[in-house]
Amino acid sequence: LVENPDAVQVTETEGPDSIILELNVAPEDMGKVIGKQGRIAKAIRSVLKAATPRDSKPVFLEIQEVEKARNSAFFYRRKRMFSEYLSIGEVLKPQGVRGQVKVRPDTNDPARFSQLQQVYIQQDNAYIAWPVSDVSVRDGYVYCTLNHAQTRDDAEKQRGAMLYIDREHAVPLAENEYYISDLIGCTVQDQQGQAIGTLADVLQPGANDVYEIKTPKGMMYLAALPFVIRHVDAKAGIIVVDETRLPEVAVFED
Repeated sequence: LVENPDAVQVTETEGPDSIILELNVAPEDMGKVIGKQGRIAKAIRSVLKAATPRDSKPVFLEIQEVEKARNSAFFYRRKRMFSEYLSIGEVLKPQGVRGQVKVRPDTNDPARFSQLQQVYIQQDNAYIAWPVSDVSVRDGYVYCTLNHAQTRDDAEKQRGAMLYIDREHAVPLAENEYYISDLIGCTVQDQQGQAIGTLADVLQPGANDVYEIKTPKGMMYLAALPFVIRHVDAKAGIIVVDETRLPEVAVFED
């Protein structure tokens, strides 16, 4: 099938929920492996799917050029390394004159701020602890005092600060729940293994999360509904969607 068989490399990466096979081929062989309208690649994935036992983890195939694979190898491994710190909110503005601030929480349970003794901010390449006190929650926003602030001027200096928590003190996840920061950067692909784009952000406008996906056609907004999101493996950096449902729920930015 290929003209340069010596350049063919297959690597396997096993995550907690899936297995990723990377098929790396020489640039001149990419067209042969993909095939007209992607038919050969689809056939390879179909064989792979049929050969995978039903009780096994799902297996996904990624095809790329050898040189591109080498250049992206560090990033690819790094993407699966989760940060020790998780974003939990952003300071929006001072609140009152006694050092309190208004915080937009990045959590579906803002009341958890009441249980925190400290949060972290990122300063240069380090995370600095800020004590938390006087916490209250109103209309989905958190009001609190950070780092012993006493005046409005103290609070003004905290405007725009991103707040983090270390994983050790993060709320445990239920089944099929993920930390947003772990999903950012995941590759979004269809059920045939074709890449659609990269998850840029997770919006929380109401009842359902909305995935903001960077694609070659522009920014796509996709409601994260169970019948659309078929599989998530944050460790492997992959989100699989049902491509047949995209016309119903996906919207591109104008």
